Amino acid sequence: MLHHCRTVYRVTGTKITSCSRMPTRSRYRHFTNNSSQNQKTIDIDATTGASSIPHSGEKADAKKKPKKMSMKELVNTDGLEWKKMTSGQRVVHSAKTVSYTGVIIFGVVLFSTIMFFLGSELFGSTSASSVFSDALDKIHDSEAVKDLVGDSIKGHGDHSGSRARRSRGINHTITDATATSPRKMYVRFYIEGTKSQGTVHCNMYEDPETGKWEYKTLRVDVPGQGLPSTRLYVVDNRVKTKPKEKKGLFKSLWKSKRQQPQQIESEMDD
Repeated sequence: MLHHCRTVYRVTGTKITSCSRMPTRSRYRHFTNNSSQNQKTIDIDATTGASSIPHSGEKADAKKKPKKMSMKELVNTDGLEWKKMTSGQRVVHSAKTVSYTGVIIFGVVLFSTIMFFLGSELFGSTSASSVFSDALDKIHDSEAVKDLVGDSIKGHGDHSGSRARRSRGINHTITDATATSPRKMYVRFYIEGTKSQGTVHCNMYEDPETGKWEYKTLRVDVPGQGLPSTRLYVVDNRVKTKPKEKKGLFKSLWKSKRQQPQQIESEMDD
């Protein structure tokens, strides 16, 4: 039985030598390595052109240094699993996570603080806006004010025609408590109805027990359109004291003086 043979050449350094003729069906080939340690031996099949590299060459290729990672690859860790990240990528990924978390927490705290102060100013019982809303409700319920100002009464912070000024904060003043008096707040705003317009003055004091603002006076000044202005007290909690009656020669003079219209007190001292 004929065997198909093939020629195998051995390349050692720069020399090419014919090694042997082996059957095609042969599964193993034996060679003697006469090359030095620094030389590489490659077997080339003359029929197919296939080559085989000894294991010593494979070990040399495996000892090559890994490719250095670029800065872009080090920073871009999106989509990578934690197990597949290098130590440097894990450090970068952890730093990014901490920074993002800090920014989110700072934003939440800032938003909560702003909402707290806005809520306290708009809806708090101790704010000027709350006093304005309550006083306007009392004015809507006053028939005396409606007779002078008219229906559909609206309140605003400024009496000018500018809408921007009307929508600004309510004008108010707060004085600190003293040894003889509690905290006081004076609020002024303007109303406008179908007949006329007026100025509202609220004099408040803080209840030491509840901490809420209570009315001392709530009055409305309505201009008389050429006539003397009219002052209406919607709420009047001033302490009224009866003056002592004078006796003697000046008794009649004192009575006539009491019958004369007294001067209106100042806004802050009502």
